[in-house]
Amino acid sequence: MTSVRGIGFEPTISASARLSVTGFMNAALKPFQKILVCDISHFVPRVSLNLRRFSGLSSPPHREGTEAVHRILAVTLVLTTIVFVSAQNQPKGTAKHATFETFERLIGELRKQASIGNMKSILPLEEIQRDLASLQNEQHELAAKEILLTEEFVTSFDLDAEVLQNLVEKQPDEQTVLTTLAYVDEDLKLKLAHIKKSPVQKVTQTGAYWVYYYYYNGGPHRVLHTYNYTVSVKSPVKVTVRTKKGGREITGYEVWYVAKGLIDFPKYHKRFDSLSSPTTLMLSAGAYFVWAKKDNKESGRVPMDIGGQGLEQKYDLLTP
Repeated sequence: MTSVRGIGFEPTISASARLSVTGFMNAALKPFQKILVCDISHFVPRVSLNLRRFSGLSSPPHREGTEAVHRILAVTLVLTTIVFVSAQNQPKGTAKHATFETFERLIGELRKQASIGNMKSILPLEEIQRDLASLQNEQHELAAKEILLTEEFVTSFDLDAEVLQNLVEKQPDEQTVLTTLAYVDEDLKLKLAHIKKSPVQKVTQTGAYWVYYYYYNGGPHRVLHTYNYTVSVKSPVKVTVRTKKGGREITGYEVWYVAKGLIDFPKYHKRFDSLSSPTTLMLSAGAYFVWAKKDNKESGRVPMDIGGQGLEQKYDLLTP
């Protein structure tokens, strides 16, 4: 089954959506609640019968006592299995995501550098701190309403943290620092606008979990159970790009994009899944540069701001 996914940024309820939600809400635990609260009385005798059948005993002696032992054994095994399955699906590796504490540490280090010789960066750092505080409050509200965020959205915060980490390590010139901090500030504000303004979508997902049947003279037999549940999601934005030249639509171009703060790092450059034109991709809110490539020709890199404008945005990109 899908489980809670800690995201570093609270709340710890995120979903991965292209349109495949792997997130969690309380509904995901209802099958386990059902077994524990409602079905255990029906489940245990069934296990007991199976125990007798597989042990070759058609009418075991001291049936009442044996049945009681079977019931205790079955209940113990079922509860142990449920606890084990639940534990297997608890958050793993959540430290891989940047946290608000990560940003505080990076901002603190940049403040120290600014006090040495770049005081102009203090103001944008304070603005970034305000953005993060607002985002944290908004995400607390989402948690209270059991509204999920996409995995891509969460990962985009990691990219902002990497941008700041690069500034800490490389200590570039003053203008580069100011420009990069402006990109991070813009990105965080677009994310905040998306959380506040984008509609919530209902998505029905199918989950699965194993139930183990244990017998006297054999190993466990497991049965896969599936169930449907509905989650509320802050979906990504459907971005459509058309490549044009002289007012005429031109096909066959690759469309590339990258977070503005990482424009100088080719490993972060990503491509739309299909050639233009048009080409469409689900993108998380944020501040990007976008450009077109074909053979040895490449267009200029132009801003593409995603967020706060609904769940669909369209752009025309001029080709060389």
